[in-house]
Amino acid sequence: MKLNDFKVHVRPGIRLKENSTQFKVGFSDIGFSYKVHKFFTPSLNYRFSIKNRFDAGTMQSHRLNVDLKTGTKYGPFNFQLRNRLQRDTDYKGSDWANRTKLKVTYFIGDGMWFFTSAESWIELKAISYMSKYRMTFGLDLKLFKRNEIKIYYMRQGLVAEYRPEKYNIIGITYNLRLKSIL
Repeated sequence: MKLNDFKVHVRPGIRLKENSTQFKVGFSDIGFSYKVHKFFTPSLNYRFSIKNRFDAGTMQSHRLNVDLKTGTKYGPFNFQLRNRLQRDTDYKGSDWANRTKLKVTYFIGDGMWFFTSAESWIELKAISYMSKYRMTFGLDLKLFKRNEIKIYYMRQGLVAEYRPEKYNIIGITYNLRLKSIL
């Protein structure tokens, strides 16, 4: 077990809706990961969120998730596959979901990366195979050592409902990677 392979992170962020004129959600992620092998990194994460919902007003939610990641690099490209098992708790109760995401990152230079991703979201209690999908693209910008900011556009669609809904989301996330304290 090498300490350099153990990472702790704090990631606050916001997402906007309605053509970026309304607050959708504010959140803070706290978690850690350990690089078991150069092709395998599990992580554990907790998220506290404050959401603005038209049907319930402002509400709090909590998420606990376990990620299993693998990836490889080819020149300026980085390919990552992530599977996430998560439990969300809010005013409606608790839900379990399994999410699979494929992300491709391109190194532009000078601490800038362009990324795009596709993600399927399966609610484990749902009758359908896929309940939600997300398509995302954006920029990762390294500000200074262990500090990054991510700016992105996300298209999210709900497909397991009688009247499927689609959302256009603009987001910004700040990422602080802390050194291991072990």
